[in-house]
Amino acid sequence: MSLKRKKNNASSSSQSIKPHKVRNYFIMPLLYTVILLVVALPIQILSKDMIHNNIMQGYKNATTHSYYDEVSIERKLPLSQNVTQDVKYQPIALNEAYGKITCEKAGLNCDVYRGADSKSNLRLGVGSVDALPGGGKPVVVYGYSTKCFKRLSNIKMNDEVVFNTTYGKYTYKVSRIMVTESFDEKSLTNGESLVMYCANGSDVFDCNKPEKLYVIADLVSGPRAVEDVQ
Repeated sequence: MSLKRKKNNASSSSQSIKPHKVRNYFIMPLLYTVILLVVALPIQILSKDMIHNNIMQGYKNATTHSYYDEVSIERKLPLSQNVTQDVKYQPIALNEAYGKITCEKAGLNCDVYRGADSKSNLRLGVGSVDALPGGGKPVVVYGYSTKCFKRLSNIKMNDEVVFNTTYGKYTYKVSRIMVTESFDEKSLTNGESLVMYCANGSDVFDCNKPEKLYVIADLVSGPRAVEDVQ
């Protein structure tokens, strides 16, 4: 009898301990996860914001990029509304902000800098590769699909795109949208088309994909413009 009683006691003891151990397997990891989210996540977010602010402050303080400041391009570079009269413009330096591209329907609103090789330019806006509006040649503008050109994919056929510069306002109408690895400017039928392109996709690593999103818009109105070289 005593032997059976001992076996019964051992069995009841193991049964009473087992649920407790099972609960620990679930409760302790859950508790650690909650603590991690409460403590570590705010620290990570705060440190990310600090790093971002430090990077942006570094761009603004860089001697080679003195045009970065706290005011918007509308205040720093008053935008002209001229759409017809021929104009001369003062030389625009490499990396200088000189305009804004907007497409109301797509929610596109980008500051434009001369040159697309500077990563600091492209973090703040988009860059015109070579020709400027009004010069009689296609204007090619490149931007990051994760930054200012994130909404480029929202543009539809026949949407109106406005390129407002410091010397004149240019209006374009979207005529072609394509995804391809390369684009030949010789295929343009309008000599003063606006070509906007970025990586095809807005995920972090999409920039490594060979396919690019191209949006081509034909010039509707805008003044002829030449650089005032003295």
